[in-house]
Amino acid sequence: MPSINFNPAGIIALQNFNLAQTNLSVTQSQISTGKRVQSAQDDPAALATSERLTAQKNGVGVGIENSKAADKMLATADKALSSIQDIMQSMRQLAVKASNDATTDSDRVNYQKQIDDYRKEIDRISRDTKYKERHLLNGDITNSRPSKNADASILTNIVVNESTLQGLNASNLVGTTLTVNNTNNLDITFQIKLVANGSNVDAQIFASDSSVAVLTAGGLNAIAAGTGSVVTLTGYGNLQISLNRVDASSDLGKTSVIRITSQDAGDNNDKSIAFQIGANAGEEMTIGVSDMSSNGLRITKLDVSSSLAAKNSVSMLDDAIDRITNERAKIGSMQNRLQVSISNSETYKANLEGSLAQEVDVDYAQAVLNQTIDQVKQQASLAMLTQANQSQQAVLGLLK
Repeated sequence: MPSINFNPAGIIALQNFNLAQTNLSVTQSQISTGKRVQSAQDDPAALATSERLTAQKNGVGVGIENSKAADKMLATADKALSSIQDIMQSMRQLAVKASNDATTDSDRVNYQKQIDDYRKEIDRISRDTKYKERHLLNGDITNSRPSKNADASILTNIVVNESTLQGLNASNLVGTTLTVNNTNNLDITFQIKLVANGSNVDAQIFASDSSVAVLTAGGLNAIAAGTGSVVTLTGYGNLQISLNRVDASSDLGKTSVIRITSQDAGDNNDKSIAFQIGANAGEEMTIGVSDMSSNGLRITKLDVSSSLAAKNSVSMLDDAIDRITNERAKIGSMQNRLQVSISNSETYKANLEGSLAQEVDVDYAQAVLNQTIDQVKQQASLAMLTQANQSQQAVLGLLK
């Protein structure tokens, strides 16, 4: 039935034209932005996946930046520790010079001044080394450490001559068994020297620390003691030293040196720092750097005023150098881990970007094809709408 109020062909043509126009608008927007998913209605599932991937990708990127900043921080600490280590090597050379009996007391006074100045410089470096306002070497970021008992070790142990009472083999002046009380709080060296006492031999014991009186173990006669002697020294931790049997005719003047390391109470307060190197909580590396001041290195009482005290200072400096070496090794290992982490994170980030692109990026070949199709549909719908309007005008012929 011809009607001027109802034009089904025109309505259908108009619907197809609007649909083609909408599709064409979406396709052109995708081509211009490069994104297939631009809103939730485009692909809700892909949008949810892409947001998770985006969060992970951005987090990994920040983790890479964090790792690089951490590496710079550790490099700052290592450079400062290298300077401290160089200073301590110079201090050790002075202590070795002062250990020589050919060195005069006036020379040792000058050596002591240099050592004191070096120690002040170590304290300055440990105090002033910072990275973005964070102190690195003054103990602010130290990790916890276990307690350590006092320890005793023989630095030099002169072999005494054979005797009929000793058997066929020569023995050392000091026995291998050394006992020191755990409450000892001094780093100290003892020199044990065999001296004549009439027809007998006594062991004289000298302490390197001026706060401990020079001790003479009178009556400890190695020949008359049968199986040797046990010396017990009190006042700094009850050190027990076993002396082997000696020969009065040939062992006079021989010496042995014993090194005592004080106890360390440890520290349960963990102040180590964490580097957030990944995109998620818990993906971190932690490190603590010990106190590298003269107090933390236990070299506040370096004394080179005498040969024995200088020998003790050499041992203390050796311990301190080992401490610094261990810290530098720990820092270097962490830097290597950070470099591996950065490389791995960059690869991970590239893979995430690929996955994200697969989810939301437009396929340009398909998009251009869709654009061409939608343009053809738009033009065809417009043409059909024009014809539908013309056919509708035929009704006017009935009114003539």
